[in-house]
Amino acid sequence: QYDHGYTTMLLPFILYEIFFNLFNLTINESNFIFIHSILGILSLTSIYYFLKLNFGFKKAIFAVILIAVIPTHIGFSRSHMGFVLIQSTFLFLSLSFLFNLIKEDKLKWKIGYFVATFFYIGADLSFFVGLFFHVLYIYLLKMEQGREEIIRTYKRIYFNFYTLVFIIL
Repeated sequence: QYDHGYTTMLLPFILYEIFFNLFNLTINESNFIFIHSILGILSLTSIYYFLKLNFGFKKAIFAVILIAVIPTHIGFSRSHMGFVLIQSTFLFLSLSFLFNLIKEDKLKWKIGYFVATFFYIGADLSFFVGLFFHVLYIYLLKMEQGREEIIRTYKRIYFNFYTLVFIIL
C-alpha cells in the first residue's frame, strides 16, 4: 500500500509490539482495534495539550470534543491506519515541546522535542512537511518580536549538538 521505506513500517510495528506486550494481548482483529482506539485517545490528548498551550483551556476542550466525534477520527481510530494516528499524536506533541522549548531553553524540552519529532517522522516520510510546520510555527510565535529574534530562535533550536545527533539518527 505505502512503500515509504523501512522506518515507515518499523515504527508502527515497534509500537504495536509495545502495546501487545504491555497489555498481554494476542494478535487478532479485535486487539488491533483496541490498540488503535488507545492511539486515538493518545492523539486527542496530544492535540488537547498543544491547543491548551496556544489557545487556552476552553478552546482546547471544545476542539478536542469536536475532533473526537468527527467520523474521520473515529474511523482512523478503528481501522488499520495506525501511522495516521501516530503522526497526529507525535506532530502535536513535538509542536507542544517546541512551544515549551521556545519559552524556556531547558534540556528536557529539547530532548522531548527531538524524540517526538523522530517518532513523527518515523511514522511516514514526512520530514519536510513536519519541518515546514515547525519552522512556520516558530515564525508565527516570534513574528511580533522581529526578524532578529526569529533568526536567533531558529539558530538556538536547530543549530546545536542535539540537532546534529538527531540528524545522524
